[in-house]
Amino acid sequence: MFTGAPFPSNFKDVVKTIFKRLFCVYGHMYHSHFQKIVNFKEEAHLNTCFKHFVLLTWEFRLINKEELVPLNELVESILQLS
Repeated sequence: MFTGAPFPSNFKDVVKTIFKRLFCVYGHMYHSHFQKIVNFKEEAHLNTCFKHFVLLTWEFRLINKEELVPLNELVESILQLS
């Protein structure tokens, strides 16, 4: 892409696909690696990154709410705080 060039017509669809895949990565990290993250004392960093991800996802409707169910409890707590 060049500065000033228009976004492709499928830009939002591509971004949605990327965000769905990133959500899967977060789900895997929380489900399979969270204890290691806690051991490294990095859970605050992960939680902050995920919070920003959720808020951006929610604001621009990049992932359907039904697809957020695997981390629903965490997602709901983030959305209630904002």
